[in-house]
Amino acid sequence: MAFSVPEGLAFDASRQTLERSDLWNLVTDGGRLDVIFMPAGTRGFDDLAPRADRFEVYGNTLLVARLEDIMRSKLAANRPQDRQDVVIIKEMIARRG
Repeated sequence: MAFSVPEGLAFDASRQTLERSDLWNLVTDGGRLDVIFMPAGTRGFDDLAPRADRFEVYGNTLLVARLEDIMRSKLAANRPQDRQDVVIIKEMIARRG
């Protein structure tokens, strides 16, 4: 069940709280953000980090899995939504050149 709180829903973002879950689905001012700690078809951070894209945000470096690795995870999970996402990711990779 999904619900929405117009002013947002505050939550404890401490390490202890974040460690209790394998997945966080968040809605931010910039859009949806899924944080998956052990994506299907990967060995987690150590597997993904060497090829990750890096972004500077407010003076912090964020590592984001490359599209190819996201696609690998989606193929491994093989849920209906993941199969749809693979089609879109393939197009994104093709357009990126």
